[in-house]
Amino acid sequence: MKFKKITISFLVVFTLTILAKLMAFLSELVISYYLGTSYKADAFNTLNGVHLILYPMLSLGIWAVFLPVYKKISVTINVKEADILANKILNLFILISLVFSVVLFFFADIIVGMVAPGFNHETKLLTTDLLQIVSIQYVFIIIASIYSAMLEAHKKFFASKIREIVSYLPLFILGFFYYDEYGVKVFAYALVFGSILRFLIVLPFLNWGYKFRIDLDLKNKNVIEIFKNFPAAITNAAVIQLNTLVDRILSSTLEIGAVSSLSYGQRLVNVFNGIVSTAIATVWYPTATELVAKNEKRELKNHLIKIIYLISAVMIPVTFISVFYSADIVSTIFERGAFEQKSVTLTSLAFTGYILGLCFYSYKEIIDVVFYSNGDTKMVMKISIVTVLSNIILNLILINILGVFGLSLATSLASMIGFIYSFFKIKKYVNIHAREITSELIKIIVASLISSTIAYIIYKYFMFALLLKLLSSVFITIIFYSLFLIIFKAKTIRIIIGYIKY
Repeated sequence: MKFKKITISFLVVFTLTILAKLMAFLSELVISYYLGTSYKADAFNTLNGVHLILYPMLSLGIWAVFLPVYKKISVTINVKEADILANKILNLFILISLVFSVVLFFFADIIVGMVAPGFNHETKLLTTDLLQIVSIQYVFIIIASIYSAMLEAHKKFFASKIREIVSYLPLFILGFFYYDEYGVKVFAYALVFGSILRFLIVLPFLNWGYKFRIDLDLKNKNVIEIFKNFPAAITNAAVIQLNTLVDRILSSTLEIGAVSSLSYGQRLVNVFNGIVSTAIATVWYPTATELVAKNEKRELKNHLIKIIYLISAVMIPVTFISVFYSADIVSTIFERGAFEQKSVTLTSLAFTGYILGLCFYSYKEIIDVVFYSNGDTKMVMKISIVTVLSNIILNLILINILGVFGLSLATSLASMIGFIYSFFKIKKYVNIHAREITSELIKIIVASLISSTIAYIIYKYFMFALLLKLLSSVFITIIFYSLFLIIFKAKTIRIIIGYIKY
């Protein structure tokens, strides 16, 4: 593929990713408007938390092991043989997903008891009802995931990514028209309809001659290879999500609204993390893979250092701004409907705790690229396990001292531990030392702290509406931050100017 086509594909994926993040965030606003931080919100957010663990395990797990084999067969043999394999895998996972959905339905009360042991009887019953309603959605999610992998193998990125966006539409429509009549259950039905839409939207794009056929002949080396690698893939995806599950389980033992406040706070942080670090990782991944293949370790190291500088230059000031204006940010975005002042206070505490780990989440995502480029998926899993174990220990220590803030802070501290561990392990592939980046990071931290403090002092004297005050303060912070980076002769400024000239 020519560079121009690669660039266009990247822009399509990047734009749709931003739109999907926006839709996810808007869905949070809708949920917060109708439910606030009530016991109904806790029930739905617990359901959503279970989904956020199961979805990556199933969707990303299948995608990770199926796509490479499908692509290899389509290139080395032909597309028809690849489609035959796709039908075998599709039939297999449809059966697995049906069994999985039945288990979810009949054992919903046990599952709820495990993930939210601190809920009272009423909240547990509601959460169980919601989980039973959505249990069937995983059949459609798995089918859509396999079709999505096929589309990406055929470089139909728009078709693959648009499914994430349309899946949120039923939540907005059903919530607006039917919430008063059906209450919180309408959002559970919206998730089911969203999963069906996710599946239906990709069908018109499977237009290269593919036809679905029932094929249960699984005595095929490629099917065996995919099925053998699937447990490792879902383990990788599951371990990453366990931090969220641990927070939810422990928060269910706190006051009503704790589960929801953590959910809203984490989603707010994910807006920054998902767009910035994921975008950079996506752009860098092909280059890193090429450099590893050519054994150009020095160039790989230079790229890694520059990317750490660029992520720091964005994420560190974002962290300071978020901490300074935490309550006002949450109030501006969420405070309406059932989301009252108490909800703002709880959510701002959770948001502050999570945002302190923003840089570490991003650093780890970039370092993971180096491990993946070298084919070292086991190390990524080990780092994730270390992070989860650290989170569990820190949660148990901090929950009784700091409550909701303690749980979110524990996640950030665990991410820091995971990053430090990965930074030392990356030396196997890149000879990088902390002293090579420390000086630049100190300049960025000092510039961020001074500029944020100046802007916050000025902010106190603003007489505008809250949103305008926040935007004005962010603008002032950016001006002073850029000025101090220039005064400190930060390397990041030269890197950015170099990219602009290029």
